[in-house]
Amino acid sequence: MTTGKCIKSILMASFLLLLVFYLGGCAASKKEMLASGAKQMKTKDLKTFFTKERTAKVYNAKKNKWYTFVYLPDGSLSRIRHTRVYPRYYYVKHNKVCIKRRATSHKKVCSYWLKIDDSTYYVYGRDGSLSEKQHFQ
Repeated sequence: MTTGKCIKSILMASFLLLLVFYLGGCAASKKEMLASGAKQMKTKDLKTFFTKERTAKVYNAKKNKWYTFVYLPDGSLSRIRHTRVYPRYYYVKHNKVCIKRRATSHKKVCSYWLKIDDSTYYVYGRDGSLSEKQHFQ
């Protein structure tokens, strides 16, 4: 390998590491967000929020993917990626939004929602790590 190729490889690796550290810094923990003034939504707020149809552009931080979610007041949810629609169900309980693949399923994923502004919500898992950013239209 020539010196030029080695330097190019080192620069690319350094750039990628810098990018990873920069993006990692953007994902503040739930505790940090609460300390900065963000408000965790309570059961009453969440139930009121979902009394009408809501459409969100969702960034899943762990999978590094974008989705569209359509929440309906009856507890049904459509997760859309490209042209595929994945039906889901959601409910609100104990200050969390829980999502299931089937209405009869016992397996669920529950999360805490922090309101950033009137259209942006950060979604945190049980461990306090950011799992999604949802931007409602």
